[in-house]
Amino acid sequence: MPGKYVDKSAKNRRFSIGRKAVNHARALFLGAKLLFKPNRLTFRYPIVKQVPSEKYRGFIIYNKEKCISCSMCARVCPANAMKMFQDTDKKLRPAINYERCVFCGYCVDICPAEALRHAKTHDIVFEKGEEMLYMLEKFQYDPDANLMKANIYRARLDPKRGIVYERVE
Repeated sequence: MPGKYVDKSAKNRRFSIGRKAVNHARALFLGAKLLFKPNRLTFRYPIVKQVPSEKYRGFIIYNKEKCISCSMCARVCPANAMKMFQDTDKKLRPAINYERCVFCGYCVDICPAEALRHAKTHDIVFEKGEEMLYMLEKFQYDPDANLMKANIYRARLDPKRGIVYERVE
């Protein structure tokens, strides 16, 4: 029938309130069940830290001796975090701005001389934006991850309990 509008959602509207109440009750039950579960997935960060996996992409470390100054790392960076600067020996050297870096790893993958690598460090706090710019002097060294002594844990998969965290000595 032309011109006649039928609201099909009106039929389901009276059931939707009951359906919503059931869904809310399920969510509350699940939350209460997880609250008393013995293996929570929370850490008391920064006192407790987790060991990252082998393929983890953390801060980037630069090896000046291996670098051939090809600028491929700066060209491939999607966030424009890597820039090339002239060093005292008139060679182009990379610097990284961690304010822009998305830790994609393209610069590490494309480097033909393997002058860049990933560190396991990821959780360094900067107080000022200027501190996030790593010029050649800071860029060559592993970021100081030992600023705070912490209990370090490693994740392990348990068939019965799921993910279980074990302390690393």
